[in-house]
Amino acid sequence: MKKNRHQKLLGVFTLVFFVTSFSCGKLEDETVNNAAAAIRSVLISDADNLFVASKNLYKINAQNNVEKALYLDAEGNQVDTSDTIAVYDVNDDYVIIVFGFSEGQYGYSGILVNKNTEAAYLLGEENVATGLLPYSEGNSFRNSKVVLADYNDHIFFSTIKCEGACNNVIRRLDVSNPEAITSQQYTSDNEWIDAFTTDPSGNLLYSGYRYENANLLSAIYRVKKANSAIENLQNTSGSISLWKAADSKLYYLSSNDIYSIDIDSGFDYSESLYGTLSSGFSNSGSYVFNFSDKTVVVASDGLKSFEVYNSTDTPSVTSLSGVFNSITAVVATDDHYYIAGTNSSSKPFLAECNLSHNCTALADIPANTYDIYNMSINSDDEIIFNALKMADGLKIVAKVKPGEGVTILDEQLNVEVTTLVRIR
Repeated sequence: MKKNRHQKLLGVFTLVFFVTSFSCGKLEDETVNNAAAAIRSVLISDADNLFVASKNLYKINAQNNVEKALYLDAEGNQVDTSDTIAVYDVNDDYVIIVFGFSEGQYGYSGILVNKNTEAAYLLGEENVATGLLPYSEGNSFRNSKVVLADYNDHIFFSTIKCEGACNNVIRRLDVSNPEAITSQQYTSDNEWIDAFTTDPSGNLLYSGYRYENANLLSAIYRVKKANSAIENLQNTSGSISLWKAADSKLYYLSSNDIYSIDIDSGFDYSESLYGTLSSGFSNSGSYVFNFSDKTVVVASDGLKSFEVYNSTDTPSVTSLSGVFNSITAVVATDDHYYIAGTNSSSKPFLAECNLSHNCTALADIPANTYDIYNMSINSDDEIIFNALKMADGLKIVAKVKPGEGVTILDEQLNVEVTTLVRIR
């Protein structure tokens, strides 16, 4: 299956754009002619959530108004852009916005935007040989952030690099000085990266394949430590899943065994068996959430909740099959998680689950009212969702807070949105 995906990529990237260097705040190359190069600010400082619909960026502010987010040039004039294809939350300070031909496809330029100052920094016109932009192809958890950050002003993302053949690599940006962003390819050309995560120190845990002459070879599971030294994982058999847990350490699942990774201040590396689950899960069919004292994985394949880290160091598995027939989206607040899917009668519904993994249908949304596509959470712990209204077929953006009912935020767009993200 991986080779088929790779062969598909070879046919996609036949158009090569002119290479420019990273430029921040001002143009450094006269050949840059995309609208993104003119953008100096994006008006999102009042936004709790962002989403992309019909190749435009929209924001939902604290007053629950849905508005198109405006791009401005250096003189404060609006920049006409109708090619926004993705927005990625990075950390407390930044988001990355990508422009391209088609939503869900690879972009040709992008900007780094400060959430608070609204300043925008050009990441460069794309040449697919350089792989400067995030791309969400991979095998991470369904809700994994495409762009990750450590505590040392580094930003990590997977991207596609094409030099004859195409390869998934990790790039690392240094944004300690946003007026002079630097970028480096962080994994090698002979590694195809399939999934990754990082800890606050910048240690990178990743999986993928050895890559040679446009062929994917044996699987690899590695840690690239913050000092750039590489370690192979020591216990890899069966399906491997990767995550950063609530204690900020890196963990992985090998078959049904959970291993924790320790990297001390001197970069000495060790692994230990954390515990064993009665059954396993895969990254690609699951969602992962960190709460204050536990890490929970919700698996749509198998309909189960897993505690893969908790304060008692006793991993556990809870079946959800008595409540759900299918799972389509999951989000979490500080003390609950919410699952959209179908109930045992195959009707779409939304359920609230506590951290003991007891799930009940949310009374605010009767079954068969909304078929939810995407969900996010705002700063007031309200669930923002995009859904099909079963009564009339309209696609809406709405919010719900348990016990307070549903408020429709928009039904004029009438589209299924992409990359609905919380940014605060």
